[in-house]
This record gives sequence, C-alpha cells and structure tokens, in this order.
Amino acid sequence: MQVFFSYSLADREFALQLAKEITSRGLRVWMSADELLPGENPWLTIGKALEDSHALVVLLSPESVKSELLNSELEYALGNENFRDRVFPVLVRPTKQIPWILKEFEIYEAKIPAGRRILKKFEIYEAKKDAGRIGTMIAERLKQVA
Repeated sequence: MQVFFSYSLADREFALQLAKEITSRGLRVWMSADELLPGENPWLTIGKALEDSHALVVLLSPESVKSELLNSELEYALGNENFRDRVFPVLVRPTKQIPWILKEFEIYEAKIPAGRRILKKFEIYEAKKDAGRIGTMIAERLKQVA
C-alpha cells in the first residue's frame, strides 16, 4: 500500500523520520521532494501519485496549513473512496489554522517545541520517538481498514 505524504519543506526532517517508520512496517511512502524529477510536470506527477495511493499523511504546522497544494491534496483524498478511513493528520507544531474538516479526524500529535525546527540533539531524539509512536499507530490503523 502506498502512503502519500503532504507536508511543508519546513517539516521535512520530521516527515523523513515518520516515513522511515512507516516504510519499516512494509508500506511504501510517496514524498514529492524525493519523487519529483527535474523537468517533470509536478502537477501531473503529484496527481498520478495520489491516484496510486491509498492513504494520506498530512503534516500540520504553521507553514503547511498555508499551502494551497496541501489543501488540494487533502481535498482529493477526502473526495476519493480509496482514502476512506485512511487520512492521518499529524500535528507537527502547534497551529490555530488547522483545516476545519480535519477537526473531525483523530489528530496525532508530535511533541516538537512550538515554532522550532528539529535542530538540537534532544529534539532529534524526541522527534524520532514521536515518529516511531505515530508511525506504529498509523500502520496498525491501516492494517485494520485494509
């Protein structure tokens, strides 16, 4: 099963940790920054990746919630039967701008300090722990709805 990641580049470090955890549980992760090639039409590539995916992990932070692309990816997933019960919002850093529809979902929370990227050793350790915990919960949930 392919899991599509929707996130801001500001959250890339956490996205990579979470992707590693989910991949270690036998799932494939699609992340645009890793999959888009120079010269490719990004909109076609992202659209194809969404068509081929059956789950969406959307990382929420002050930067990501401002993204029109994130909102488009979310709209696609919410309107597609392939993603039914397979949309996983993850609050990476506190934000008040969470899309209203996601408030109906269980929101997984990482405990990264507000307004900070993962830079210090302790924060990297905490992010890995959070990614492991959240990755396990998402993988288990996907097994239940598969």
